[in-house]
Amino acid sequence: MMRIAISGGRGRLAPLIARHFGAQGSKVRLFSRTEGEGLESLDRLTQPETWEDLDVLIHCGWSSVPLTAERHPENSALQDLPLLRRILTAASTATTPSRIVFLSSAAIYGDTGVEPVDEEQAPQPLGAYARGKWEAEKILTESAIPSLILRVTNLLGEKPDLDRPQGILPRLIHAAKAEEEVALWGDGSATKDYLHCADLLSALQALLEQNHRGIYNVASGESVSLRDLIAMVEKLGAHRLRIRHEPHFSWDVSFSRVSNQKLKVGAGWSPRVNIEKAVKECFGRFS
Repeated sequence: MMRIAISGGRGRLAPLIARHFGAQGSKVRLFSRTEGEGLESLDRLTQPETWEDLDVLIHCGWSSVPLTAERHPENSALQDLPLLRRILTAASTATTPSRIVFLSSAAIYGDTGVEPVDEEQAPQPLGAYARGKWEAEKILTESAIPSLILRVTNLLGEKPDLDRPQGILPRLIHAAKAEEEVALWGDGSATKDYLHCADLLSALQALLEQNHRGIYNVASGESVSLRDLIAMVEKLGAHRLRIRHEPHFSWDVSFSRVSNQKLKVGAGWSPRVNIEKAVKECFGRFS
């Protein structure tokens, strides 16, 4: 039985990860900046005694998403990175050896070429969010604490939440079902890798069970354009979407193709949910 701590307990990923490992019998504790409702204070992870009862921290917590990071680009340096350093200090002084899994982002590569980028590619982050994740990676790789860094692509399949300014698919599906206009950044040509949450969970499980360390891309290995996503949603909704085009943000990746070969070879993992199936599932779950 693994003893797992997960930060970012009020976010979109931590609860999914907690349910996944909890169902398998692991002892799971969720941490958040705002404690209560079954969530412990994030500050407890900066105390060495907390680490005496942990095998691994899955660090999902972050102060922003890409859009909000551009409004407050200072947050990573003021909040996220100092917190990470305090967590590492606490982990290093505990008598029980532990490890950290950090959910980074494939956005740190910036715009890629037509050939999929692997983990040896030098990051060229475009925005504040990606730059913050890259700085966190450097802190982790320089630390003596064993770490596993996951460069995750764009996730699909989590519970729809229109109040979070992240994820285009829920907005497209809502627009299709409510017959409302939807705003898009750019002309729809932006092309990215989309990964189902179930495939992220299976990758995370394989890497933890096999005690992997280092940096891994977690990607479907297939990139599709925003126009393709729109077409899939329109087919399921049986009508054309009303789209309002807005300027493309300079910090948003326009073209991304990410290799998952290291993860496939190293952990025997492969994605199981293709983009069409993921969109159909999300469409069916969206009330």
